[in-house]
Amino acid sequence: MKGKIKKILKNRIFLFVLGILISGSVSVFAVTYFPSNQVTYNNGASGLKSTDVQGAIDELYGVCTISKGSTTSIGGITIEVSNFNNADGLYKDEYEEGRYFYKGTNPDNYITFNGEKAGWRILSLESDGTIKIIRRTKSSCNRWSYYDEYDFEETSWEYPTYMNTCLNSTYYNELNSTAQNQIVSHNWNVGNIKDDKYVSLNRQIDDENSKQWNGKVGLITLSEYIRASGDVPVNLSICGSRDTFDPDLCVSINWIAQMLSGVYYDMWIITSDNTTPHHIYRIEGKGRYSTVGSIMETNPNVTTNMSSYPVVYLKADLKLSGTGTQSDPYVIE
Repeated sequence: MKGKIKKILKNRIFLFVLGILISGSVSVFAVTYFPSNQVTYNNGASGLKSTDVQGAIDELYGVCTISKGSTTSIGGITIEVSNFNNADGLYKDEYEEGRYFYKGTNPDNYITFNGEKAGWRILSLESDGTIKIIRRTKSSCNRWSYYDEYDFEETSWEYPTYMNTCLNSTYYNELNSTAQNQIVSHNWNVGNIKDDKYVSLNRQIDDENSKQWNGKVGLITLSEYIRASGDVPVNLSICGSRDTFDPDLCVSINWIAQMLSGVYYDMWIITSDNTTPHHIYRIEGKGRYSTVGSIMETNPNVTTNMSSYPVVYLKADLKLSGTGTQSDPYVIE
């Protein structure tokens, strides 16, 4: 035994470490193990309820675990409702009770309607069970002209415009009889909104909902365009101002903007401005929204390069099949 000790003491590494310890350059700590249930956890900062370490870990894991969204039904098909920003999918609307919107770059919301395979896309599921869809390509109705002098007591859409009349007569009559029977006459939110880039989205929706028009064919509202984004802009000026326009937010994660990408024509929307007569909102081909009024003349023969992408409400009792992808769109049975 003494020989082993002498051998250790002659070891240069041991002597070096021993010298450091004696000089006080290194401290030696004793570690004692305590079971986690014997350690008190201060949860004041986290807001959690557990008072022991293991409980805190379990609780935090539960908070951080990715949970699946709820589900809803569309035409007899169960669809998972997403709860993650920027992910393509169907989302429960946080502004209007009972509505669900498709958001993201390219969600699975393709639908065959009027014999046009994957020619339409589902915009929203409505609280009354109807399905609001938008055509992927423009119609022949391309101008928004007034038959008479503008009246501020009426909305731009109601006061008989060429656009309203064209979509609900000329275009509607072009639909096949099956498609016509699948459409329901519905209330459309056509209230004028204030052209103010700092207005909240919630206030904008309230203004849009302040007046309804009943009919079969219409256009999307400004707020519906914004709500198609995977992440709704906090300040509306981001998508409505040339100075602050953010293509990553307003276009790259907005399937409606992607639908217009590369298209020369701008998109008319049903919403009008309540501060300037003859000014209607549009979505530009690059995804920015703005008002335009120079072509809003009393002459019904005025034309424009802007286009209408028809929107209709499908009846609530329709049954669907398919998965909603472009190659396997929803089909009305």
